[in-house]
Amino acid sequence: LTLLLYVLALMTCELCGGDIRRPKKRLFTRVEISYIICDVCHRAQRTRTTFKMAGRGKRSVERERMRASLSMVAPRYDFRILVWGPSPSSGSPAAIKRRQIRDELRKKGHLAFFSEELTGGSSAPTNVQELIQVNNIDLVIGIVASPGSHAEFVQLAPILGPRMLAWLPVEARGGFTDTGTRRIFRALGGFDESYDSADLVSSVLTLFSLDWTEEKRFVQLWVDESTKALERIAPRRKGN
Repeated sequence: LTLLLYVLALMTCELCGGDIRRPKKRLFTRVEISYIICDVCHRAQRTRTTFKMAGRGKRSVERERMRASLSMVAPRYDFRILVWGPSPSSGSPAAIKRRQIRDELRKKGHLAFFSEELTGGSSAPTNVQELIQVNNIDLVIGIVASPGSHAEFVQLAPILGPRMLAWLPVEARGGFTDTGTRRIFRALGGFDESYDSADLVSSVLTLFSLDWTEEKRFVQLWVDESTKALERIAPRRKGN
């Protein structure tokens, strides 16, 4: 630990160029990933390690060699993604972060939208329109920081399951959403993390959302390659 802190103390912030001498580490417990918060500009950056899901294995050299070869293929998967959260016009820190997540996803080649961009032109209730959206997109990232985004999580998160990353405020711990919908959401394979006001300042929500989406690219790659492998051993091939 002492050696790690010493190495980090020699880092230069990639965002402001300052020397990071007293770094703060933001760790997400459900996966083996952490970020460093600069003590100069207070923004987050990735540690110079590779994102690794728990249980992926200990043979790091072989794993990273395989990951490098797979990474040449995975970027071909572009997803349709909804980004939920406070109204973009509210100007709140969470709303600003919502816009940043959407914009960064678009830079990565994904089709990222706010639900508000896809509603309108229909007389159906908003919740019905959003249910239709959920059934026609690939992933959802939600910052639960407003009454509307809270309602979206309670109503639609269990339907989405592993296709959703939900950011829940630390203030929600112990409440109805935490002890109710969140438990069902997790049991159905959903992924959630808690955030506080410092996380909104540091942009760690944006970085983690991008990394989570990148992992989904590998999931899709695994599904497609597994399907191909099974088709090769099937007694009846496609078209037969």
